[in-house]
Amino acid sequence: MRPASWESLLWPQFLEGAALGLLFVPMTSISLSNIPETSQLHAIDVLNTARNLSAGLIIAFADTIWDRINAHQRNHLVSLGAGDAERFVMTLPKFVTAPAAATHHLLAVKIGIQSGLLTLNTLFNSLALVFFAFALLIWFASPLHPVHADPILDQIVESLGEEP
Repeated sequence: MRPASWESLLWPQFLEGAALGLLFVPMTSISLSNIPETSQLHAIDVLNTARNLSAGLIIAFADTIWDRINAHQRNHLVSLGAGDAERFVMTLPKFVTAPAAATHHLLAVKIGIQSGLLTLNTLFNSLALVFFAFALLIWFASPLHPVHADPILDQIVESLGEEP
């Protein structure tokens, strides 16, 4: 049983893809703003390599964080203080005609689904805050020094910087 249809997950993924595109383009332009045009191809290769390595690390960290949050949510759902879970489990055989093993299996499946949904919600909200912070950082970031498109102005600025 799926917790959601693909149509209900389409719009958040579409918005996330648009937000990532709006994040990477300014980040790349800020990164390349102080690099001479002759070295920009090499700089783009370095940026792509760093982006791919970072993506691999983030995937590993996200998997670890997912497992920890999922275990925390599952423990919270089945703890004794969570909505009188013990009393609910004790009164369950009165209303269910299935064998006890089947009932416990059904409860384990339901708890697994609910803890997965809570974990997804927690991670999505956390990542939304992180990307909002990155967006603010990029919004207020500016080049360290002015970039000149004219090579003659670049030579003048370099010669002025070399004088004692």
